[in-house]
Amino acid sequence: MADDVLISGLDAVTTLTAADLIEVEQGEVPTSTSGKATLQQISDFCAKTDFTTKTASGVIGALDKESIEMSVGTANTLTIQNDTTLALDDNTIKNVIQIGSGQTTIVADTGVTILTAALTLKLRARYSVITLVKRATNTWYAFGDFAAS
Repeated sequence: MADDVLISGLDAVTTLTAADLIEVEQGEVPTSTSGKATLQQISDFCAKTDFTTKTASGVIGALDKESIEMSVGTANTLTIQNDTTLALDDNTIKNVIQIGSGQTTIVADTGVTILTAALTLKLRARYSVITLVKRATNTWYAFGDFAAS
């Protein structure tokens, strides 16, 4: 218990182990026993995450950071490019946050497959966050706060 750190938030108090803090360092937000991240956990995660902000529709580019903010006032798209155009490493993770009022839709370039349980690739609302994980050549997983339809 000597290595544990007490972190409190608005709706929970959670004791995190040193292993949990390593997860935050590596870009993952650990959750409390209730399954919800505390305000402090989210704050710590954001402080360690690099952001790219896009102000129009575009593509995931080679210089984009781990988290991409879509700050667009009208409907917009973010395209995952084919590996022949941009070959990102397998296991690349990109978080997409819709910070503008325009709904963001994730689009697969020709030859790209997006595997998801979601019924649509549109982010649900302003401040929705989704995660894209490159599994293999031209194959990505997508999960997060997508619109119902």
